[in-house]
Amino acid sequence: MKRHNKASIYMPCLMAMVWSSLTNTYAQVKTQKPVIAVAGVETALTANNRNMLADIARFELIRMDTFQVLDHYDHAQRNGAETATACYSLPCLKSFGEANKADLVLFGHVSDLGKSFVVAFRLVDVKSGQIVAASAREFMYLSEEIPNMVRVTVQHLFNRVQNKQLEATLLTSNELQASYVLSRIDVLNLSGPRMGFAYTVGPNADILRAPASQGGFGGRPFMYQFGYQFEVRYINERSVQGLFEVIPMLSGLDQNLFMPSLVVMNGVRQNRAGIEFAAGPGFHVAPMATGYYDNGVWKLAGEWTGAQPNPNPLVKRLDSRGLPVFSTQLVISAGKTFRAGGMNFPLNVFYVPGTGGNSRYGISLGFNSRSKKTGTSGR
Repeated sequence: MKRHNKASIYMPCLMAMVWSSLTNTYAQVKTQKPVIAVAGVETALTANNRNMLADIARFELIRMDTFQVLDHYDHAQRNGAETATACYSLPCLKSFGEANKADLVLFGHVSDLGKSFVVAFRLVDVKSGQIVAASAREFMYLSEEIPNMVRVTVQHLFNRVQNKQLEATLLTSNELQASYVLSRIDVLNLSGPRMGFAYTVGPNADILRAPASQGGFGGRPFMYQFGYQFEVRYINERSVQGLFEVIPMLSGLDQNLFMPSLVVMNGVRQNRAGIEFAAGPGFHVAPMATGYYDNGVWKLAGEWTGAQPNPNPLVKRLDSRGLPVFSTQLVISAGKTFRAGGMNFPLNVFYVPGTGGNSRYGISLGFNSRSKKTGTSGR
């Protein structure tokens, strides 16, 4: 009978035991990464909610492959709440980490300074309750770039910045930044339809109310207006625009009247705030007649039947019996564009000074889709 060497029998078993031990050791080392929990990213900006920014911070930590990162589902399982939205102090962050059995807690906040954003993160050691690392960066005033600002700040905290060009573009002030800001600003183009009302004061208001037999219109001094605005930008410096606007419109359609006009305006607009101011000449056509006042009663020039020349001075004024006459005026306007979702809603007020106490005041409202970069702005 053939005898087996004992070494040949035990060697495979020994190698298997060694391999198993090494594998278990490697697995333990691999899983013994520090456990980190993101307590939240505090911000008052509605466009970038806390949970979204916290998820961005978690994603950056996962990409580093240095920590065992707990997500908000882990928080919910252990605490019965998804985030620590009101946890700012060190004792609170320490308690949050202990409740989640984490070694480290990351917490950040985004502050709006009016002309820039500051993004700051603190890394807290749960065992000691002390801050072991912190990073605060001041960025350009571009709210749509806040997610990238959070990424850059988290990377900077751990000295792991991936895109230094993006970091430099968001942080520095140079010609590259200027062109970048200009390209990312939500530029308003408010070409489009508009509608509103104008109110006439002075003698013309009485003429509009008077019956047609007295040269009036039998209407009201409060008229509906409808038109369309065309605009061209000739200055585009950062968030400020210089505008040339042309606005044809019709008035009095609600009173069976047809009064066309054209307004040409020069203005300036602040894109971020949506505030604008403009002024320019207006051209309109309205029926005018030559006549005179006889003891306060308006009469046409042809109504004088006396043998002597008419001693009353002749004047030209608005009269429904007259012929269409082209005249000019000055229009001054100010407005603000309100944003809601993907829509713009520009609201404007205007003033048209006149002679003899005849003036007009008005308001108009427009709307447009922001995605098409077009809109409305009434005068």
